[in-house]
Amino acid sequence: MRIHVVAAGRQKSGPEATLISDYTTRFDRTGRTLGLGPRSLREGEDKKGGGMAGEAALLRRAVPEGAVICCLDERGRVETSPAFASRLADWRDQGRGDVAFLIGGAD
Repeated sequence: MRIHVVAAGRQKSGPEATLISDYTTRFDRTGRTLGLGPRSLREGEDKKGGGMAGEAALLRRAVPEGAVICCLDERGRVETSPAFASRLADWRDQGRGDVAFLIGGAD
């Protein structure tokens, strides 16, 4: 199952970039043995200033056809790591080819 991380905006250097690098390295080492990967990271900015609608269109265009869409939001449901791993395994075992994790902007 291919993993896509689709983010509005660009990654900046700093502590978050270090964490992202660490987790992508971990994923690349172990994901394939679990039937996950490859992973891709797509970042983009709404240069036309379309607001939330423009950002939504930008994210939507980057999601592969038929992908499971998982929107990440600070107000969303919090899952434990084992529950999240189980959810990924279920999608993989159902034969889902792609899962896209969407990360919107601040608004």
